[in-house]
Order: sequence, then structure tokens, then C-alpha cells
Amino acid sequence: MRRALPGPCRSACRRCASASSPGHGASAGHEGKTYLLTGPRAITYDEVAAGLSGATRNRVEFVDVPGDVAYQAMIGDGLPGFVAEQIVAMFARLRQGVGARVSPAVETLTGNAPRDFASFATDHARMFAPAAAAARR
Repeated sequence: MRRALPGPCRSACRRCASASSPGHGASAGHEGKTYLLTGPRAITYDEVAAGLSGATRNRVEFVDVPGDVAYQAMIGDGLPGFVAEQIVAMFARLRQGVGARVSPAVETLTGNAPRDFASFATDHARMFAPAAAAARR
């Protein structure tokens, strides 16, 4: 399985995000505030691929596709040019590190450390398995 994404990212899993919401574990006094919810550390997409490989027991490989190549492929697949441009621009920013910031908000709000990617991948391995991925296409 191949997924083309640039590095590093810091996504929070749905369980951590849900636990951080009002009425689901967050302490009082956070009403009307906005928090950046992240995992415990920024990880590269090579690490994401390795985590998915381990969880699914299938080889997952990160391929860093250059923006111009990705743009041409998206246009070739029928995506409107303005959408392809926005996707390429977003991934260019990710390559510059805009997604690498890590926040303590999950732990601040819930008292529990955010889950790491390996735990997330293991818990949701069936969603990333080749048969499940093919069914979603």
C-alpha cells in the first residue's frame, strides 16, 4: 500500500480529541476557548508508514511526490485545477514544518497524555488494511 504525504505531522486521534471536549472529560473553565489538539510528538510520514506497516502487517511505504508531479496526476484524474493547486499548496506548507507544532492541550484538558500513533494504528488497523482501503475507493 502506498500513501503520498509530506512530513512531519502532529495529529491528535479522535479518542484524545473527544476526551478533550466539554462534557467528555475536560475540566470546567474552558468554555469558548480554542485549543490545538495534537499527539505527544511530531512524527514523520515515514514513521506513519512504519506504524501502519506494523499494525496491519502489510508493507506501507511513504512516497514524497513533488508538487508539480502531484498536480499533474490530480489534473489527470479529473480534479479541478484550483483544487489541485490548493492541495499542492497545503502540502508545500507541511513540508516547511507548519504541522510540526506539538501542544500539551490534551493532557491539560483531560489529565491524560495523548495517545501515540502506534496505539492509534493498532486500534484502527482494520481500517487501514488493504481490503478496507480498497472498499473505500
